[in-house]
Parts: sequence; C-alpha cells; structure tokens
Amino acid sequence: MTLNPITALSEQLQKLINEHGSADILRDHLALFKDQVMLLEKKSIDLEMKLVLSENEKSVLRSKVQELETKIQQFAKDNDELRGKVQNYEKSNHNLSFHEIEQKITLYLKNNPKSSIKQISASTGVNIPKVRELLELYRCSGGASSTLESPDGDSLWSLKIYP
Repeated sequence: MTLNPITALSEQLQKLINEHGSADILRDHLALFKDQVMLLEKKSIDLEMKLVLSENEKSVLRSKVQELETKIQQFAKDNDELRGKVQNYEKSNHNLSFHEIEQKITLYLKNNPKSSIKQISASTGVNIPKVRELLELYRCSGGASSTLESPDGDSLWSLKIYP
C-alpha cells in the first residue's frame, strides 16, 4: 500500500470502477445465459412433443403392421386352400379321356334333358369348362341345342336325338 492519499484514493477508485465494470459484464453474461437457457428449454419442450407424437405414430404403425401381417397370414391360408381345390379340380378330369367325358355328358343329358352346365358338371364330376367345351362342339355339329330358360340365366341343354 502506498501512503500517498491521492494514490490510495486512485487505487480505491480504480478498484470500484473494475468491480462496477465486472458487475455490468456479469449482468450482461447472466442475461445472455438466461436467454440461452430459455431457448434450450423451449427446444427441449418441442423435442419432447415431437417424441410423444412419434411414439404415438409408431404405436399406430405397429398396430397396422400387425393387422396387415394377420391379413397376409389369412391370405396365405386361403391361397393354400384354393390351390388344393384347384389341384383336386384339375386332377378330377385329367385322368378321363375326351371319349369318357363325352360318354358321361351324353348319358346324363339323355336321362336329364334341359339341364344347365352347372347341373351337368355337378352330376358328372366333369369341370365346367370341359362341359361347356363339349356342349359347344355338340352344338356346332348339330347334336345339341340350348335355350335360355333357367331362372339364373344359365342355358339349358338338350341332346338332339336322331332316328
């Protein structure tokens, strides 16, 4: 310390100015810090809201995925069942020759005139496309005729019997 009162007063004044300046700077820094904390808190709240919305969307999407997986499993099961039916259907007529199919249909129509293709198929065990094909051949050759008398709009078929 100096003994000179002016120097001592000058040092005290310098110290007061430094402390006051530091307080202003500190106050500015604190205000800036508070602003940054408020911005970060706002960002945090926004991110929390986005997280909640994302979790809700994720939950909805998971339930949709589960629903679709269930549908896929059901479609696969239905597809397997239909494949089996198609294979059985195809097998049922592939072992028969055209002549055997013709005999079955001819015999059925002799005993059941005015029968629909569905009735013929169900009774003879011959699939509908083959029945239709044979009847069209009969019609072209003049050996069968059809009329639209069925209530469901299906043609009713009969054989033309020649003496």
